Amino acid sequence: MKKLLDDFGNGLFLPVGAGIIVLVMLPALIVGVAGHHAGLLISLLLLFAVDPVFFVLLGIHAGKWSFNSGSKAIVLCGGAFLLGVGILGMDSDAALRYMAVYLVIAFVSMGLTALKERQKSQQRDDEEKVN
Repeated sequence: MKKLLDDFGNGLFLPVGAGIIVLVMLPALIVGVAGHHAGLLISLLLLFAVDPVFFVLLGIHAGKWSFNSGSKAIVLCGGAFLLGVGILGMDSDAALRYMAVYLVIAFVSMGLTALKERQKSQQRDDEEKVN
């Protein structure tokens, strides 16, 4: 149990907190503060610029974790769920499509980062064997 809590504190706190801020609080703030046209423009900017970048960064961060793939997938799916709740609402089919696209983005960036980390680890091991 202590290991699980340590892992949560070290690896999960940042993406969960950032997800709540970027995917839920920021859109809610925009809806409450911005006017009709400005709110629409800023929401589109969030949807097509900020959120994809967030999911790429989330995938890169997840690729560096030492957790198993199931834990990584749960966190990435949680981020997509927050996107659906925060910006699009869970009613529309578009929300599911956007969530699926952002999950693909996050999983691809996670896989590429994990592959890069594995190659770095193998290279270090090979260098240690030579020395």
